[in-house]
Amino acid sequence: MILTHTNAEVLALNGEARERLRATGDLGDDVAVQAERGERQFATGDRIMFLRNERGLGVKNGTLGMIEAVSSERMDVRLDDGRQVGFDFKDYAHVDHGYAATIHKSQGVTVDRVDVLATPGMDRHAAYVALSRHRDGCSCTWARRLRERRTTCRGAVARPVSRTWRRTMRPSLRRLLVLLPRSARSGCPSGRGR
Repeated sequence: MILTHTNAEVLALNGEARERLRATGDLGDDVAVQAERGERQFATGDRIMFLRNERGLGVKNGTLGMIEAVSSERMDVRLDDGRQVGFDFKDYAHVDHGYAATIHKSQGVTVDRVDVLATPGMDRHAAYVALSRHRDGCSCTWARRLRERRTTCRGAVARPVSRTWRRTMRPSLRRLLVLLPRSARSGCPSGRGR
């Protein structure tokens, strides 16, 4: 899952992810669906996020899954926990693409891998949430605007650093630094002093 700060960035990232999957043939034909957030194009193979709790379906706000079948009236989804759910859009239309989400929306969600897009609006609290959503792997990319202003990880994301933040995040940041290109490592907490 890709995490970022604004809904506009999420919309753009979801669109880019779908284009790349379409180019590799991993998505079926698009079907126009009137969802809660407006008209969306969904296809078999798309990743989606449920945006509202619904006991009848057994889904919660933030539940993720993969579309197995979709029409303009109905959708069948295999949830990440393995269960299958089906619903008519007249009964439940609170879904959107699930390739990217805002950091706020991701609170409480745990996924195998997280890619974080750090942007100017991100502070240390948002960074903590974003960098703690993964089980197996995490990477972080800085937006061009941050690089142009020569803002480092420490200046943009982790200042001031509390003792609790240091204890809990240093191991994750050490692993994250290995994934970053050498040019992006400069200025990031390394686990030594501060």
